Amino acid sequence: MHAYLILTNNNEVDLINLIPNLYQPIHKHFFSKIKIDDVRTINSFLTTLGHESHVIYFDTFLDIAQNAFLKTLEEPSVGKQIILVTNSKAGIYDTVLSRLTVIEDQENSHINQNNFAE
Repeated sequence: MHAYLILTNNNEVDLINLIPNLYQPIHKHFFSKIKIDDVRTINSFLTTLGHESHVIYFDTFLDIAQNAFLKTLEEPSVGKQIILVTNSKAGIYDTVLSRLTVIEDQENSHINQNNFAE
């Protein structure tokens, strides 16, 4: 599994140009606030067979949900990509960030990729 965090103010992210080898199909999920039950729902998506990408748009990621999500990142599912999309990495644990490839999409013109999982 590959996991990404895209930082953008634009809800219409050009995923194909930002992420190399994007798995198809692409499933989009929208959350105002990611809670622990939402992480469980996300995990259920990752148990299906085949290659696919799950794009998760959110505003806030609750602390307890981030702790549960860490387990998801530490035990990757084969053939799955998780793409988190939000406007700021503020409030996201460093331990979560360290397991994501962070892509800053500023005004959709300058793209700075920073892989924290080195």
